[in-house]
Amino acid sequence: MSRPPPSEKGWLAHYRGLIGTWTRRSASRHDAEDAAHDVVANMLRNGESAVLDPKAYLYGASQNRLNGEFRRQSRREVLSLDALTDAEHPTQGDPESSIRAAQLADALKSALAELPLKCQQVFLWNKLEGYTQAEIAQKLGLTQSMVEKYMKRALTHIHDRLQDHARTDSRVDASRTPASPRDQAAHWFARERLGQLDDAQRRAFDAWLAADPEHERQYRAMQAVWRVADRLPEDEMREILARSDDAPARPGRRRFAVGLSAACALTLAAGVIAPRLWSPAAGFTQSLATARGERKRVALPDGSLVELNTDTQIQVALYADRREIDLLTGEALFTVSPDAARPFTVNAGAAQVRVTGTRFNVRREGDAVALAVDEGSVAFSAGSWWNRTTRHLTAGFAARYAPGAPLAAPHQENVAAITAWQRGRLVFRDTPLSQVVAELNRYLRTPLRIDDRKLAQLRVAGTLPIDEPESVLDVLPHIAPVIVLYPAGGGAVLAPR
Repeated sequence: MSRPPPSEKGWLAHYRGLIGTWTRRSASRHDAEDAAHDVVANMLRNGESAVLDPKAYLYGASQNRLNGEFRRQSRREVLSLDALTDAEHPTQGDPESSIRAAQLADALKSALAELPLKCQQVFLWNKLEGYTQAEIAQKLGLTQSMVEKYMKRALTHIHDRLQDHARTDSRVDASRTPASPRDQAAHWFARERLGQLDDAQRRAFDAWLAADPEHERQYRAMQAVWRVADRLPEDEMREILARSDDAPARPGRRRFAVGLSAACALTLAAGVIAPRLWSPAAGFTQSLATARGERKRVALPDGSLVELNTDTQIQVALYADRREIDLLTGEALFTVSPDAARPFTVNAGAAQVRVTGTRFNVRREGDAVALAVDEGSVAFSAGSWWNRTTRHLTAGFAARYAPGAPLAAPHQENVAAITAWQRGRLVFRDTPLSQVVAELNRYLRTPLRIDDRKLAQLRVAGTLPIDEPESVLDVLPHIAPVIVLYPAGGGAVLAPR
């Protein structure tokens, strides 16, 4: 109920209308009542009750007060977002920064534990597996609109908890309306994450983002919330996700409280938690590379086997709880030693392949990634962090990711032909000659050219040896009606026979 203003003829008639007007503008009836009451009280104290136009005076003075409060609140929230962002990226070697990051991740875990189970599952399945709105709806037996509702609820709840944790002035505004910029940002972010923006909705989102600097600021806050989740150990997120409907979530114990012990602070100062919070350093690391035309086979300490094709670079990091490979460029065939407790992940730019034990081939050309599974099953994830898609492939299937396009659906493929390079052969089936030449140039020291456009479109089939790459030029005329010319300027050119 509104507080009664000081009773003075001429003011009471405008008081309630003013509260209604400013409640709609400020999204807070409490703030509107405060502004109206304080303005009238100050006016009476200052002897200004006899002004000629009470309504104009009252509206003007209360507007000034609300504008000032809005600026102060905006500064508080900007400081809060800055603090959240600082804690999201702790400074290397700074114990206080690392402690703040740990506390923030722990606050996120507590916020997750406060949510209903369905909200937890929607948030974590999208975060961990990249499941789309339709996929989550199918898994949970929900409508797609309910999935979006649960995602927005999770985002806004975690956002508020992290902002409360990060800000120095942690006043909670419980009067936010669904039309607030924060909730609008949660709406658009949830639809992006769940893959529900078509071209028309994308234009509407861009227009909303450009309409007000506050929209962009709130959207950046949602992005920061999502990135903070990267600081929570994956096994803990999966533990939450694994809870059954019969086991309600309980608030997690806060491992990093304000009174964190000095021993923990020393551990953080030593940098043990970076770059993955609470994760030890890799027990084994190795960089591997091959030159053009070279192939290499390397056994890893965990029993896995990595075979590198021509012109390939990878980085290996084996941890106690996981095994990670960064494929920087080129192609590799992985035969993974089974270990359910230590997932095996290959990162290739915006794409990721995750298994526990199987045999698969990954090829990276720039940011394009092709996957073929020879044995077992894998999870293939790709795309921007806000719209990541995951496909599950089994033996005999392949999939491809190209930047700017959705991750392609898996299709059956002759995986033996794709991995024939490991046996020193290249297999072509109804392949344009231009593509054959491009493939051969991955191995040849001197590039092979094809200048005839019609000849480039000729489709051929056959097998070519690559153990001695230069010798392939002698074999090529046996599978296609071509001759190899050697111009005086150097190199080799294919011409019609």
